Amino acid sequence: MVRHLYAMEANRSITIGVALLTLCGLFVLGGADIPFAPHDDVGPEEQSLAADSDQYVGEPIVTSGVVTDADMNQIQISPDETDLVVTLDIGPTHGTALEDGHKVSFSGTITQDRTVVVGPDDHISVRAPWERIYMYAISFLGAILTGLLILNYWRVDPHRLLVEPREEPIFTVLKEDDFDG
Repeated sequence: MVRHLYAMEANRSITIGVALLTLCGLFVLGGADIPFAPHDDVGPEEQSLAADSDQYVGEPIVTSGVVTDADMNQIQISPDETDLVVTLDIGPTHGTALEDGHKVSFSGTITQDRTVVVGPDDHISVRAPWERIYMYAISFLGAILTGLLILNYWRVDPHRLLVEPREEPIFTVLKEDDFDG
């Protein structure tokens, strides 16, 4: 009987561990900066494009970079690894305004003069620098509030490795007496 209880506790611990790892993995996946689905044929890598962009004229590319000159729609791609600067030709169907410092992920076709033409079937994602901070701050706040809500209505029994409902919540905003006229 005692051996059966230890086996149940071990199974419960493993299940809780797997659930927590899965939850953490989903948070990481949800926070990943994937602006659009990857293509099977995404074209050249940034290093290859920087070395010889003339070789890839007319080919589709998928890449990202930081806006260095919004007036000219110039994007610097991977400034840590290369010195490649391309001009982005955004079609009127996208309606995207670029500003210096924005992070841009895009797909398009590269031309002879290092201009990437983003057509109506191509993708573009523009993020201001503050959006990443906002995204993580809101996610952190939501995780804290969700954790507090769970702890308010549930309690953890570490000796039996159980999570069970509380008899009475820790915090009560509205009481039943508030509903009586």
